Amino acid sequence: MASADPAASTTSERSVQSDRAERTDGPPLLAIAMLSAATLGYEILLMRLFSVIQWHHFAYMMISVALLGYGAAGTVIALARGVLLARYAQAFVAGAAAFGIFALTSFLLAQGVEFNPLELAWDPRQLLRLLVIYVLLFVPFFFAAFALCLTFTRFGEAAPAVWRFSSCCLWSRQPMR
Repeated sequence: MASADPAASTTSERSVQSDRAERTDGPPLLAIAMLSAATLGYEILLMRLFSVIQWHHFAYMMISVALLGYGAAGTVIALARGVLLARYAQAFVAGAAAFGIFALTSFLLAQGVEFNPLELAWDPRQLLRLLVIYVLLFVPFFFAAFALCLTFTRFGEAAPAVWRFSSCCLWSRQPMR
């Protein structure tokens, strides 16, 4: 049944639009949880693969690669904060998509590098090859951290909820603030 009063109809439409705006103005918690889980899973996968492909000593290198990616992303966000926050949605999607793309391509490219840990003692080129592998595997972690750090920067007041979801604890019984 249509309303006879056009002003009531307009007020109702504005109310629905403002409700939608309020709901979409919060942090993308489900996307944060999925991106965090994918990043953690990727790091564990790389550790397992490197323990088989290379010596187990190089498996632990993945932890430092991930931390380097997070630190570099935080630095970029600190330096370009204003520009990135103005385009938060586009930057978040670009960072998350780039993680997905580079997670596969970086690993495949790193496998093409002819690194032999047995030759480290007498072939200085092996250190350069190890550095190339390090840089290639750093890229996906940079983009994942970029999206996550940007969300923490944009939604500072919702940091407890963002942290809970970035820690992959979707089913926490603690109330969100």
